[in-house]
Amino acid sequence: MWFKTIKTIVAVFLRIFFRISIIGEENIPQEGGCVVCANHVSNWDPVFLIALLKRRIYFMSKEELFHIFGLGALLRSIDIIPVKRNASDISAVRTSIKVLNEGKALGIFPSGRRVKKGEEVEVKSGVAFIAVKAAASVIPVYIETSYRIFSRVKIYVGKAEDMSVYGKAKLSAEELGEISNGLFKNINALAEGSK
Repeated sequence: MWFKTIKTIVAVFLRIFFRISIIGEENIPQEGGCVVCANHVSNWDPVFLIALLKRRIYFMSKEELFHIFGLGALLRSIDIIPVKRNASDISAVRTSIKVLNEGKALGIFPSGRRVKKGEEVEVKSGVAFIAVKAAASVIPVYIETSYRIFSRVKIYVGKAEDMSVYGKAKLSAEELGEISNGLFKNINALAEGSK
């Protein structure tokens, strides 16, 4: 209950201080497990997506943030999933698959870190592994903004890609990498389309 209240307050605050437009939000299903797969330019990204998109999104975040006094409790209270960077975190993967199997929306930044526009990035294969295991659809999202006060924030939402087509096939690391790269290209395609 209090989550919706805080979400509404934050959304109002953001709309006062930023010029916000969301294009293609109808591409996010309001029911069923799905992965919201977005570019990552700032620590503000999950705040904007959680507050502004209608569908509740359960994000993954680096474990280090959970050790900051006060912030850790806040992150847990809104069901943020801690992830160990630079390591294979089986617990986070299992929790992510569980979230999707429960019919919820999972938010993932496939770059695994903040990336400047035009910067080369090695895409993590975890997004493909999780989506394929849960047979979930993946929705690409591109955030275009500088996050300066009163600046424009545009959120582009692309069409879903169904991962259930892979069935129960055991995919190699290389195949998962190719799928993840394809998903990241879908995000970049939204960036190109925004010009």
